Amino acid sequence: MSIPTIAKKQFLSILSLSYIVSDEFLDFLEANEGAQQFLNSWYKLFEAQRDLVFAGYPKCEVYQEPYLEDLCISFLEKFSVRLEKVPHTRPVIFLSHDLDYLWPTVQLRAKSFVRSKSYRDLFYSSKSFLKSVEAFLSFDKLGGEESNSTVFVANPYPQSGIARIKQWVLDPSYNSEHPLFIELKELLRAYKPSIGIHGGYYSLSESTLVNEINGLEKSLGETIKLSRQHWLNLSEKQGHESLFNAGIRVDSSWGFNNHLAFRGGVGRAFPLYVNEEESLIEIPMLIMDGTLFYEMKLTEDEAYRKCCRVLDKVFERKGQVAINWHGRGADPHWSWISLYKKVVEYCQGKGFDFRKMPEASEVMNAHV
Repeated sequence: MSIPTIAKKQFLSILSLSYIVSDEFLDFLEANEGAQQFLNSWYKLFEAQRDLVFAGYPKCEVYQEPYLEDLCISFLEKFSVRLEKVPHTRPVIFLSHDLDYLWPTVQLRAKSFVRSKSYRDLFYSSKSFLKSVEAFLSFDKLGGEESNSTVFVANPYPQSGIARIKQWVLDPSYNSEHPLFIELKELLRAYKPSIGIHGGYYSLSESTLVNEINGLEKSLGETIKLSRQHWLNLSEKQGHESLFNAGIRVDSSWGFNNHLAFRGGVGRAFPLYVNEEESLIEIPMLIMDGTLFYEMKLTEDEAYRKCCRVLDKVFERKGQVAINWHGRGADPHWSWISLYKKVVEYCQGKGFDFRKMPEASEVMNAHV
């Protein structure tokens, strides 16, 4: 039985984050049919995790443990293979913020009302969410001189036909030409977070991501290599390859809109192969504010306990994951920043490091 090249590379890339892969081990893979069957089965599970979402919502069961990492260990035990463990560094949290809205739009009011069934979500006292964005960026300094976080900025490219109507509902309503964007740029320059593209819902299916990136790069005057798709709308190998071809080298779209779970079965940053030769780095997005409050309908105390439990799993494995609070979350209408601060302080107390996403390669390979 042969092993597809991409399957072999994907398996070895994740295994090598915890073990030193020797030439003898590679020879063993080539010679042992049972090992090849196991690896091919592992890759089918990995592919299912890659493709299991529709707009950030899973189409099948999700898992509460990084089980594909565990299967790598099971593989070694099953075939009595001994590999030297790599020395682990400290676990890492990547703080991040999706900027879906810069002000309370009609679309935001309508979607919030549909979710909450509360008339309160139709009325807002704030005219802009930029003070909320600044509150996050200020807190994210964590005692340093600049924000130790990554901000995903939208720049939706106008679609045509029916997609344009759907885009009006689903996508952020601002772009790099909006008047509030000028103020946003001033905040980003002042606090210096790393910046990624928050790709539009149709940016991959309609092949407009490059246009969005080019416009954002022109406006900000910097190269964009980071991404997180709006609604976490990223599945199938073709979508990931489109990210790579658009110049993206670090993505953090692997998460769920309605679960605290390890999409991909991995609790650390890892190389995600888009074809047999090329890969980008995927940083699993483990915790998100809207998931906790809108989808799971938790109180702040309940959400805090769940966050702590899942972060303990990451810490025990010396993993690296992203947490995401939307830029509007510090606005008095939500006050989600209260939980954010508690979660970050819990991570500080545990001993997590905090890094920006452009450092993902350094973090991932620090012990390989």
